[in-house]
Amino acid sequence: MKSHRLPSGPLHDAAETCGAGVPTVMMFVQSLHGISHNKIEDTKEEHLELGVTAFDTLADKAMQWIAR
Repeated sequence: MKSHRLPSGPLHDAAETCGAGVPTVMMFVQSLHGISHNKIEDTKEEHLELGVTAFDTLADKAMQWIAR
């Protein structure tokens, strides 16, 4: 499996909340047809579910690591 770096140019809400001291994460999932930051942007529900599941797994592992 090959991975790619994806720079993020636009300032997202996460940048504002993080700057206010609120712990923040950004989750990126595939947009249909590669369209992003547009009113017709859309994402398959199963891709959203995979993103949330991946974040939940990461958070769970981090909490287990901290508890050790």
